[in-house]
Amino acid sequence: MSPRIPGQAALYEELRQTVPLHRLGTATESAKAAVYLASDESACTAGTVLRVDGGIGQLAY
Repeated sequence: MSPRIPGQAALYEELRQTVPLHRLGTATESAKAAVYLASDESACTAGTVLRVDGGIGQLAY
């Protein structure tokens, strides 16, 4: 994935390096999480937060 706004490559790279996985997630990865939650496969999933953030949420704790 690359920046879509011209001239923003440095900002994109800084953000990418901030994420523990060193990459930004894709729309497909977010969609797969949503499909999982909407499916019968998640029938036993309760009382949890499913973070699709590349691990950046862990940096706040």
